[in-house]
Amino acid sequence: MGTVLEVYGPPGVGKTALAMQLTAAALKSGHHVVWLDTGPPLVLERLQQFLSPDASLANFTHIRLNSLAHALALLIHAHPSFPPPNTRLIILDSISPLVSTAFPLPIPGDPGHSQSLAANRRFPILKSLSTGLSRLASAHGLAVLVVNQCGTTIREIEGLSRKRAVLRPAVQSTGWDEGVDARVCLFRDFVTDTNGRRAGRFARIVRREKRAIRAREGTKAEFEIWDGGIKEIIHPKHEDSSSDEYGDPLDGDWEALVAAEDAFQTDPT
Repeated sequence: MGTVLEVYGPPGVGKTALAMQLTAAALKSGHHVVWLDTGPPLVLERLQQFLSPDASLANFTHIRLNSLAHALALLIHAHPSFPPPNTRLIILDSISPLVSTAFPLPIPGDPGHSQSLAANRRFPILKSLSTGLSRLASAHGLAVLVVNQCGTTIREIEGLSRKRAVLRPAVQSTGWDEGVDARVCLFRDFVTDTNGRRAGRFARIVRREKRAIRAREGTKAEFEIWDGGIKEIIHPKHEDSSSDEYGDPLDGDWEALVAAEDAFQTDPT
């Protein structure tokens, strides 16, 4: 407990499903869960599928966040009654709409003064939100799961003769990273097994103990989504042929990526 975990990936890969499964596990253990919505509303019927049909949601609090200012007020300057007693998990699904609405990406080459001011404010606000979540988790002995969308960055990949796109979190900066203990990427890739070459869903750790790690050093696992949640697919032996031919979709120097993102937000030229 006392941990902030970020999960990011493309749409439809299973981020919300993972959050629901963790929510169901906490509720079954008798703990309270707070779910903070910022994008598409939570489908309670889907959450109920992770529980028994007659399971009670009395220990489940659902809050709609309409802006980044609302999130800061709730999480950083929290009322004494928040979080509710016995809360062991807070889900923020997701951080991306809040930040993209408050700080739209600057247009390259646009010398607009307002965009420069917004970019300069973005870093300290993200840092405050991140460290605030970390303090909240530590003070109350709970876990915070932050869902993040993803984008792509063109990078030179070791071992390849050409540049390629790698996945990156939609919201990232050195300030935001200060409060994030671990980061997991959910993504789609190809795998070769006894059934031939096919597409699959994968999870990979890209940050651990507040330290970014290269994709090839992280643990990679395949999973599938079914009505009862997410479960790992175990292979006696398999070969990820796409990584050899095209490069890993997560490979890259993460500290360099984050530094480049900070630089772009401050000076888009």
